Amino acid sequence: NQKDFQAIIDLTKEKFGFSHETIQVNLKNTNRGFARYRSMSINLPDWILKRGEHYATYYAVHEICHFLNRWLTPSFNDNHGPNFKKIEKMAMELWGLKIEYAKAYPKALYHAGQKVFDKKLLNSNKN
Repeated sequence: NQKDFQAIIDLTKEKFGFSHETIQVNLKNTNRGFARYRSMSINLPDWILKRGEHYATYYAVHEICHFLNRWLTPSFNDNHGPNFKKIEKMAMELWGLKIEYAKAYPKALYHAGQKVFDKKLLNSNKN
């Protein structure tokens, strides 16, 4: 629910020292998420709820990491590059998640040593 995602965003940014920044979280019927700097908002697609708690948490944390990357390294915003991934991995650890990348997005997610998301399984279920 939207309040849960707001709490994930707020707690994650606070752990990185940005408790004074206010970001509005919106759950919307859209294809993908967005971190909007000008409006200080994050839009999350409602389909993430169908992928389970850990994937939904990953998605919210991923979006706040766009803000963290910009705030922590304002002169070097690499979007989904090495610096972003470093920040994202640290943020995921706050939620007990580990990520295995397929380019910018997860190939697999782990929680407490257990695989909780596998992109290969998701792709095979589309057939």
